[in-house]
Amino acid sequence: MSTLLVPWSTTLVVLPAVTALVTSRLTDRRRARTLSVVSAGIGLALAVGLLLSVFGLGGERALLADPLAFAPLGPRPLFGLDLISAPLVVLVGLTTLACVWGTPANEGQARTLTRIMALQAATLAALVSLHAELFAVAWLLTLVPVVLELRARGATRMAKVFLLYQGLGWFALAIAFWSYGGAALFDGGQQGAGMEVGLLVAVVLAAAARQGLLPFHSWLPSLHEQVPPGITALTFVPQLGGYLLVRLLAGSPGAENLEVLQVVVVLGAATAVYAALLGVIQTDLRRSVGWLAVSQSALVMCGLAADGSVGLTGGLLLCGSSGLALTGLLLTVSAIEARFGPVDCSQPRGLAGRTPALGVFFLLLGFASVGFPGTLGFVAEDLLFHGTLESWPAAGLALVLATALNGFCILRLYYYVFQGGRPALPRVEDALPRERVVLLVLVVLLLMGGLFPRALVAGSARGASQIRNPSSQMGR
Repeated sequence: MSTLLVPWSTTLVVLPAVTALVTSRLTDRRRARTLSVVSAGIGLALAVGLLLSVFGLGGERALLADPLAFAPLGPRPLFGLDLISAPLVVLVGLTTLACVWGTPANEGQARTLTRIMALQAATLAALVSLHAELFAVAWLLTLVPVVLELRARGATRMAKVFLLYQGLGWFALAIAFWSYGGAALFDGGQQGAGMEVGLLVAVVLAAAARQGLLPFHSWLPSLHEQVPPGITALTFVPQLGGYLLVRLLAGSPGAENLEVLQVVVVLGAATAVYAALLGVIQTDLRRSVGWLAVSQSALVMCGLAADGSVGLTGGLLLCGSSGLALTGLLLTVSAIEARFGPVDCSQPRGLAGRTPALGVFFLLLGFASVGFPGTLGFVAEDLLFHGTLESWPAAGLALVLATALNGFCILRLYYYVFQGGRPALPRVEDALPRERVVLLVLVVLLLMGGLFPRALVAGSARGASQIRNPSSQMGR
């Protein structure tokens, strides 16, 4: 373990929290957006620097810890980054910057930006925490901005449904942490070892509720309909449920853990196919993309629970690729609805006649989200399929089917939204300059990752190796 001289990991959490506090006092949307963009940009730059520092440590035991500690929790530092959490922190930073910069003005009000920054702070606190107690508190705090946003938009019933599912998941997580011994869950080589079957089930329940696996799936598509892309993306992109499984179960020996992970793979495969089928038959654009997100989230969970380094490497890589692609897709859908209102996909709309650039971005980001050749998602899903097919052939075939259905869903949505006849459409402006910049950066990152994947695959493989080798986990 290497200790930093300056608490940079703590700064990652404090910066968006302070920004949320400041923007909560602003009424000018432009000033709130500018401040949020600057804060997210600084945070992303810091996250990238810490990522490079972690991978530059060398060796299997790569942990970069802050110097700050809290005596009641023990001598171990409060926050730190390793090969597993550092890439996710960068992903959260990039997602936040894209959302606060690219969200349309009608959905980027000052209070919404405040909640996005608060959600980023809570999510980062969970990812960099070296104590189970802090992780559980941060997990709970990530629910608050979502509920506040739902209530602010009049979706009181949806807020109750969200709290029901996520409250159940957090309660199961708290029981597991309290029963097993708290901070020991994140000790090197001790995570999940010797846990009773009931506690293992509680951990899986918490992860399934967070990721929207069957039967805890219905809240995620509805959330896509109700809240802006920044809130939605930061809720599912970091894959906190999958991160929990990786920390506690994926690297621990024992037949019980293997059986539980197999259940996760089965649930993930079933959810991926089920959500893909529902995505194909939806007539509302945003809800269809929501089901696509559920299916992709389930694919990631299958990779993170895979019994093998190849599948786990693919799962880690897919977490990043699908997160970026779906974030861009959500921003594109939001931009379309800002111009034309809710889009009904029961008949061709021909919107490409007014917004051709948004149509191109939708198609490229949609293809990237389902692993089209030449994108980073293709590399990730190839590794994921190979790893899953080796251990659980039936589940692997289900994942292939789900991906094919998701690809058909993207083609169907593109046809009904952008192609077909040209009815009388209002004259609207195509993608704004800031929207073009954000979406173009995401597309370039996904294409460059697909054409030159060596460094990203090597980094994910190194993270998978740390997960599989208990001695390389977080320092005590």
